[in-house]
Amino acid sequence: RVVEKFCSCCKEKSQQTHPNLEMDNMILSFECSCPLITRGCEWLGVLGSCEEHLDMCGYVLEACKLRCGVVLQRDELKVHEKEKCPQRIVECKHCRKELKSCELATHLEMCPKMEVSCELKCGKRLCRENIPQHLKQECGMVVETCKLGCGVKMTRDE
Repeated sequence: RVVEKFCSCCKEKSQQTHPNLEMDNMILSFECSCPLITRGCEWLGVLGSCEEHLDMCGYVLEACKLRCGVVLQRDELKVHEKEKCPQRIVECKHCRKELKSCELATHLEMCPKMEVSCELKCGKRLCRENIPQHLKQECGMVVETCKLGCGVKMTRDE
């Protein structure tokens, strides 16, 4: 009878015409190293537990779960997904909005809660959303026409 088997390490299909359990057990007890030894894995074990090791081996290549396109070793992927991936979710420290890390710089250019300097350089720093009111009512650097009707232009502080 023909039995289809798969190698526990390389997953290649092989056909065995007369299963020999004693021989199989002997082969599975051979000592081996991880197939990813060239990447640095130092695991040593028996051939029969190689597949189980590969399920946990930190040297296996995996794609980023956040779909940024990066493929890294399993051990490096955890740090990438938490700290470096441009697709990870971060929070704006000014307005608490959640967005992708790759969108943060653009968001900060217009975040209403971010503190910015007055564009007329009066020295005040305030939330971006308060700038229009500041310019309309408070900023001493705004140029206005004299309210007495003489036509002279001067800053509010003058």
